[in-house]
Amino acid sequence: MGDKRPRSKTQRSPSSNSLKAERQRSQSKTESQTPEVEATPEPIENVLPWDILNKDQITELLSLTPSQMLPKLCTLLKSPNTHVNLKNSIKADLYLLLLHFAQQQHFSEEQAGALVTLYHHILNMVLEGKELMNLVLETSLLIDLQEGAEDRDAVGFLLPGSG
Repeated sequence: MGDKRPRSKTQRSPSSNSLKAERQRSQSKTESQTPEVEATPEPIENVLPWDILNKDQITELLSLTPSQMLPKLCTLLKSPNTHVNLKNSIKADLYLLLLHFAQQQHFSEEQAGALVTLYHHILNMVLEGKELMNLVLETSLLIDLQEGAEDRDAVGFLLPGSG
């Protein structure tokens, strides 16, 4: 019959010792096979410059002369009949002025896109009849949109010489 001696709690039977050793070997195999991957922080994309026009549109517009840019702007901004509609004509001319200024100052696509977006939001607030303090507050909130971001370059397009 078997050995009737009482076992201590720390002592195990030979079969349980072999099971434990087998588990440890299988764990060490899976640990050695699985390479540790460092968690890379996900880059924060700055969407402010691309709110009104996307990067390709800005790049194309900045490569044109002002006379070539105006018809393209009218199409992109949905400002038809600029030859008879004074409101659409003024809107298109002001965007043309912004983009021509961006060309002359050698703005990057991101800076030019941000300028167009900020102007668009300010124009909409003026048309809504908001007071000056509200304009300043909402514009500063729009600029500080990425304030919580760890990457401070998220709003770097606003800094002089960052283009």
